[in-house]
Amino acid sequence: MYLVLVLAIAIACLVHVTIALLVPASGPAQLWIGTYNVPPDILVWATVALGGACGGCAFALKWLYHGVAHGKWHRDRLVWRLVVPVLSGVLALFTALMVGSGILPIFDRDMLNGPKVGAAFGFFVGFFSDNLLAGLQRLANQLLGTLEKQEQVDRN
Repeated sequence: MYLVLVLAIAIACLVHVTIALLVPASGPAQLWIGTYNVPPDILVWATVALGGACGGCAFALKWLYHGVAHGKWHRDRLVWRLVVPVLSGVLALFTALMVGSGILPIFDRDMLNGPKVGAAFGFFVGFFSDNLLAGLQRLANQLLGTLEKQEQVDRN
């Protein structure tokens, strides 16, 4: 139920922020919480984070029904289910920031210039967040080494 609720709230917020971007009022953005002078770039980054949360929810829901269908339901995965949407949203946001800054040159830096692309990118990263985290871990180990390797060097 939690995942469905988070997904519904994230989608509602995503639709609202996208509407605020696509149908600009004359002046400040009209958001549910009031009228603010929010730069459009900030709202695009919000769509990335919300899209990532939606992707994370979809991923967690997929594994929830998969686990139930195959009789592998584990109550001890509660923390995982609670954390996945938040982690996926944060991961999507910072992956997009890395792409936009040029640190991750696998995509065009100017790709994230609108809410539709931002939300789609966020969903994609959020849905595959486990794979992305594993890939980033491998890259960090190659570039920076591991503690185990450092301990072996220190012993010699």
